[in-house]
Amino acid sequence: MILITLGKTLEELKNMFMDTGSIYNLEVERNGDIYNLNLKYIQSKFENVTIDKFYDNNNKTIGYIKLKGFTFNSYKEFKEKLEILKKENINSLIIDLRDNGGGESKNLIKIASLFLDKDSVIFKDKYKSKEKIYYSKDNKTIYEPVVILVNNNTASCAEILTTTLKENINAKIIGTRTYGKGVGQTVYKSQNYSFKFTSSCWTTPSGKSIDKNGIEPDIFIDNSKDSDLQLQKAREYLISI
Repeated sequence: MILITLGKTLEELKNMFMDTGSIYNLEVERNGDIYNLNLKYIQSKFENVTIDKFYDNNNKTIGYIKLKGFTFNSYKEFKEKLEILKKENINSLIIDLRDNGGGESKNLIKIASLFLDKDSVIFKDKYKSKEKIYYSKDNKTIYEPVVILVNNNTASCAEILTTTLKENINAKIIGTRTYGKGVGQTVYKSQNYSFKFTSSCWTTPSGKSIDKNGIEPDIFIDNSKDSDLQLQKAREYLISI
């Protein structure tokens, strides 16, 4: 299938690639050079949430859940996977937020609410002289001890979840210092261009800002090339309590 794409907007281009299994022949010009590309359209499912479980010497079960990002369906996936772990009668939980760069705050609020009492403060958002406080929407469903794994790429909404669970339920933080993104952006789009600008600053429930400083873990430990020392330390900690 040959497509004419000259002058098309990004949205128009996206709508042109709709037939699963079809092969599209594209001719691309860049800096005067012509490139011919054959692209096959396929659909693949990105697994945003993964789980596992570990056992200690006393047959206690440690649940593990990794959240890669706060996407449009991350709350649904997270809750479903959490229910699977709960049926395994977990005694504690590791939440892996390493390399989680953030995403949509509405999913963050729903996920945080699974661990907090209703009306607990999740975070505060400041814009000029105004402050908006975001609260937990539901009563918590998780009562087990929680460890959060973080690293230098843990940012934005992932940092908010880390700080709210630290301040509200005393979750233990293990890993390396986080990225330190304590601001929110707004994207402005017009027909010809778009730009993103900082529109607000967020703080933890107690009013602390982590912007440009990041979150210092309770237990600082870096990984080696051959083994996941951070995950190992999390398991050791949960076994010890």
